[in-house]
Amino acid sequence: MDIRIEQTDDYRPVVKLYKLVYPGKRARKFEWLYTTNPSGPADIFLVRDPESNKVVASYVIMPMRLWYHGRVVKIGQAIDGMVHPDFRRRRIFNSIQQKLHDQLKHKYEFLIGFPNRLALTPLLNAGATAFGPLDTYSFPLTSQFFAKRLESGGIFRTILSLFLKPAIVLHKKFYLGSVNTDGFKLEPIEEKEIVRDSEYGTIKKAHPVMAVRDRDFLVWRFFSVPTNKYIFLQLYNNERSPLGYIAIRFEHKVVAIADFCIDSGHDDQVRALKLLIEYCQKRRVKSIHFQLSEACYCVKALSKAGFIKRKSNYSIILFPYSEESKQLRYSDFFLTFADTDWL
Repeated sequence: MDIRIEQTDDYRPVVKLYKLVYPGKRARKFEWLYTTNPSGPADIFLVRDPESNKVVASYVIMPMRLWYHGRVVKIGQAIDGMVHPDFRRRRIFNSIQQKLHDQLKHKYEFLIGFPNRLALTPLLNAGATAFGPLDTYSFPLTSQFFAKRLESGGIFRTILSLFLKPAIVLHKKFYLGSVNTDGFKLEPIEEKEIVRDSEYGTIKKAHPVMAVRDRDFLVWRFFSVPTNKYIFLQLYNNERSPLGYIAIRFEHKVVAIADFCIDSGHDDQVRALKLLIEYCQKRRVKSIHFQLSEACYCVKALSKAGFIKRKSNYSIILFPYSEESKQLRYSDFFLTFADTDWL
C-alpha cells in the first residue's frame, strides 16, 4: 500500500484510533503525555487512506532528555504505533519506518522503543538494533504467588496455598531477617516534598545513560499522570536526609515498582526494599513486581532482598543516529518500568 504520512499537532485522531485498536482501555493519557511532557510536545505522525481520507495508522515520537555519558541529550521514544484493524497485513508499519527516519535523525541523538513481538521484525528490518529484554523480578507476599502459576487449579491449588504459607514466612525471614533498618524510614510524600539527587552519581557510574530525573520530570511522571496513580516513597536516614525514592503503583492486590532510585549504596538499597516489603505487607499486597533493564545497578540488592527473577519481556530496540550512539551497549542503560509504562 502506497502511504502518505502527515505530521500534526492534533492528537484527537490518535485517540480515536486507539479506541479502535485497544477497545476498553482508558484513553485519558493523551493530553498529559503528548502536550505536557517537560521535554517537549510529541511528534505525531498519521497515515490516511487515500480513498476515504480515514486515519489508518499512527506513529508517535515522545521526546525525552537523557544523561548521556556526561551530557544531556534529547532522544525520541517511539510510542503508540498503531494500525487500524481493517488495514493490517498491508505492511503499513514497515513503510512508516522506512519513510520517517531521515526526518527524525536530525532532531534526536537516537530513537528507542519497546515493541511487542508483532512490531519487532519490521523495526529490525528498518535498521533498529535489538538490545535485549526487560527482566521481571518478583517478591512473593502470599502463597498464592506460587500456587497460581500451576497449570492445575481448583481444590488442589487451594490446598497447596495452605501448605505454602510457612514457606512465604521463611522466605522473608531468610532474606531480610538480618537487614537492619533502624533509623531508616520509607514514607509516602507529596509533590512539594520531593527532594532529588541532582546527579545520581552511583547509578550513572554503573549506567551512564538514564532519563534526566529532575524535579520537573518527577512531578510530571508520577504526580500529574491522569491514569494509574502512583505513590512516591522517599527513603530517609536517621538525620532525615533523603537517600532516594521508590515509585510504586497498586494493581488490585499487586504492587508494580515503577522506578527505584536509591543512590547511596547497596546496603541502603536493600534497606529500602525491606521497608517497601513491610509497607506492602501491611496493605495485604499479594506480590511485588519490578521490570528493569538487564544487569541493572540494583539487581544485587533485589537478589539480596529475596526477589526472584521470573521472566523477560518487552524487547528493547534502538535506532542510532549519531556515530557516538552507534557504540552504545545495553549495559549503558538504566531503564525501569517508568520508562515504558505510558498506558
